[in-house]
Amino acid sequence: MTSIDAVTLKLEAISLFRRVKKYYKYKELKPIFNMHIPLLSKYAKGKLLPGKKRAVDIIKKCKEIIKPEDEVRKEIFRGIYNYPEFSNLCSRSPELLLYITIQVYKQYKDNSKINKILTIEGGGLIIASILSILLNKGLVYALRDHFVEDSIVESFPESSRFLKYKRFIALPKKAISCEDRLLILDDIAWRGETIKALLRIVKRIGAKVEDIYIVNVYSKDLVKDIMRTYNVSVHYLIELAKG
Repeated sequence: MTSIDAVTLKLEAISLFRRVKKYYKYKELKPIFNMHIPLLSKYAKGKLLPGKKRAVDIIKKCKEIIKPEDEVRKEIFRGIYNYPEFSNLCSRSPELLLYITIQVYKQYKDNSKINKILTIEGGGLIIASILSILLNKGLVYALRDHFVEDSIVESFPESSRFLKYKRFIALPKKAISCEDRLLILDDIAWRGETIKALLRIVKRIGAKVEDIYIVNVYSKDLVKDIMRTYNVSVHYLIELAKG
């Protein structure tokens, strides 16, 4: 296990414990984790990281108490906006943002083909920024509804069921080249229109998409449609339609 793998394991334990702590008092958690309250407090406050063995145990026990995917789904649907939006989660639950990023990291930490992460400004960029550092990969992103000089522009119908107007994304021409091997990352896909727009841009440039990761997809059918239409691999963390 590399040092980064060791750190992310411990941070995953902390992220889940912080989530569990939102529902329980320390005196209730003491017998569950078989640890003294001062130690539990240090974990929750980030003043101390658990060892590898203890981190594994914390993760296991936390997942017996909560289902992380259900927690993410719940936070997506409430907060700043009255509709599903990743900003809802970011504003209220940084521990889940950390958990999500670590799950994506684990998916691609051994992929040596990817040299750059491509995303779009918004929730996906938040995750991609941290992921870029952990994976030591380049990061580029397209802008929403903002023209940029010497950029490639792709329009698309708004993918959210809650907004009904046409939009576009713009990616600077020098952001990627035909030699790049990309991981495309997005936070939420309802009909996948932004992902499809990014794929059209990548095709025009001639770069290769090694994989696509979407944190929240509306349904598995959307994933299958993207894979079939564009002949790409797609991974996701949560299916919103299950909620």
